[in-house]
Amino acid sequence: MSTIPSSKIGITAAEAGKTPDLSNEEYLDLVEKNLDELLSNYGDMAVLWFDVGGNNVIEANAQGARVRELQPDAVICSRLYSRRVPEDQRTYADFESLPDRMLPSERMTEDSETCMTMRHNWGYDRTDDAWKSPKDIIEFLALCGARGVNLLLNVGPTPEGNLLPEEVERLQAVGKWMEVNGESIYGTTSSPVDFDFWWGAMTQKDQTVYLHVLEWKPDGIEFNGIVGKPANAYLLADSNRQSLPVSYDANGHITKIEVPSTAPDPRNTVIAVQYDAPVVADPDAKGKYHWYTTRSKRHTEIRQNANAGRHALPEAVTGKGRQ
Repeated sequence: MSTIPSSKIGITAAEAGKTPDLSNEEYLDLVEKNLDELLSNYGDMAVLWFDVGGNNVIEANAQGARVRELQPDAVICSRLYSRRVPEDQRTYADFESLPDRMLPSERMTEDSETCMTMRHNWGYDRTDDAWKSPKDIIEFLALCGARGVNLLLNVGPTPEGNLLPEEVERLQAVGKWMEVNGESIYGTTSSPVDFDFWWGAMTQKDQTVYLHVLEWKPDGIEFNGIVGKPANAYLLADSNRQSLPVSYDANGHITKIEVPSTAPDPRNTVIAVQYDAPVVADPDAKGKYHWYTTRSKRHTEIRQNANAGRHALPEAVTGKGRQ
């Protein structure tokens, strides 16, 4: 568990002044008392998100057991333990918390979450102006969904406890996008194929595959890897859900969807592709991950659009420039 200022963990400044250095036993006692307070006095909790876990498995297990006792329905992230602790010894870790600002290089096969900042720093910093755009956030959200990862989006309130206007603006933009496209995120699973596409990536729910088109292709959106012709396809942004023309080539299991010349939403237009039977992935399908493969560029192959693929991601994504 990370060290936090004494003024934040329930002792007064005067008390802190008397005890500038705590022994390990005293510090653990303080942590346990404050953990009990958090678990007992603030209602039901859904998640306990520890950070910078230690190598002492006995200590971590004691804290995990206390969470189970006082908040039995809460889930605990893997950061209760150090990453150096073998997975089979992380008794109370319910899901894997990936390293900061990380998009995994492929689909995850276990419950996982990644945390991402809206700009460079995690906390409030009035000098940090490296804001991600709403497209950056919506794009990253879709890619997390496609790879089976929950996204924990960070905010850094001011000392007065207020969100910054830039944070509110971005949260509202993502919220409005979700009002239209939320079904392509909520309750979905990762892509049925273990790769993504030049244009973007997929999520899936039951017999519907959602195409998150991050780079629009007016000549049509094409994908391989799913067996059979779809029964229907339509834009989620289209309230009438008018069917889009679909073609299917069984030789290679290639599906192509005809689309308007202009993207309804240049940040991420979602196409729902419905099948009349359970979705079957071609086990011999070939492909690769195009998006954020190096974390230094948005896309590995796009070269025609001067505003996509060639520009560097914010430092908050690449990790460069961090002290």
